[in-house]
Amino acid sequence: CPRGTGQHLAVLDRIRWTQGQSEVGARYFEGTAAGAVLLGQAPTALTFRRDFPWPDAVVELNPDGSDVADVVADLNRRPDELARLGVRNALGALRHHDWAHRWLSMLETAGLTAHPALSERIGTLETLAAIAEASSMTHEVAHSPLGVTPRFRYNALQVATQT
Repeated sequence: CPRGTGQHLAVLDRIRWTQGQSEVGARYFEGTAAGAVLLGQAPTALTFRRDFPWPDAVVELNPDGSDVADVVADLNRRPDELARLGVRNALGALRHHDWAHRWLSMLETAGLTAHPALSERIGTLETLAAIAEASSMTHEVAHSPLGVTPRFRYNALQVATQT
């Protein structure tokens, strides 16, 4: 991005640099684990749909970001939906993105049996996800894992297409 121009163009938008390749960066894993509502354009890589199989892991925006203000305003008018999206992302991370899931996948690929402690950890993660999911559905307004309804703020907004 040109320094001092105020432009924050994502590399995603630079077809000559990316040659059309779409990658799943760490920010998707980190953002969902934090219960963030990700805005932008989801990567087109098949691995993204495999790793983030739940709906609305990324709330889609126009490629040029022209609708970001409208999307953010709409979500802020619907705090239940905003909270639901954040909770869903956190639950998805609990159910899919612990290192225990990676180890299990590698062991299965190698044709090896997982140690009982690994299966126990994955079971514990699922139990935590089920408790959090049940807890979020028992409140009139779903709450994030931190116990607050998320709101968009300029310094907290993570647009998935920005680097």
